[in-house]
Amino acid sequence: MASDVTIRCRPHDHIAFPSLCCYCLEPATTTHAMLVRVRNMRTDAHTKLSFAFPVKVPYCETHKQQTELFSRYRLIAIITLSAIAIVLAIILDIMFSRILQVNGLMLWCVNILSWVLLGAGGVGVYQLGRKLLQRRHPTLADYSYSGGLGVTPSLKVVYPQGVPHEPQLSLTFTFRNDDFARYMAALHNTEARAIN
Repeated sequence: MASDVTIRCRPHDHIAFPSLCCYCLEPATTTHAMLVRVRNMRTDAHTKLSFAFPVKVPYCETHKQQTELFSRYRLIAIITLSAIAIVLAIILDIMFSRILQVNGLMLWCVNILSWVLLGAGGVGVYQLGRKLLQRRHPTLADYSYSGGLGVTPSLKVVYPQGVPHEPQLSLTFTFRNDDFARYMAALHNTEARAIN
């Protein structure tokens, strides 16, 4: 199960959290900064802003280390697979142009097809690596790339009636730990909604 907690705030407001690990409810000893991105927030008729601000989510030391491990895995995997794909694309381009002895549209089509196959292979290798890492660290199943271990943020910009030039953020956190969601909701005088 999981629960949603929605908080109204202004951009760059400090978001208060209970002093418990959001994943296991042990006392929080550290925090992990999660970037929340705001896109195309209208401040007046002609101006839109896009920015990101950090939200510090509380964790115990063990779960913070796991969150950082999963973040590093994602970054290393994307960089490595991208570099391999670029090298293979260059090799295939040279190989196809020499073997097929064609230029122009046919070579372009063959190259596009090889890039699509390389992309699909890269996604498959990435998912296989994630499954292998998940065998060693079962908590990876609860990791969200847009958030962290056990928490996923989503954001909506709200324009109050009468003051549309002062937008507010409706920040919704989805917590895997229902008890932590209830503590968070009580801290902000709102409700935790259970989701399936």
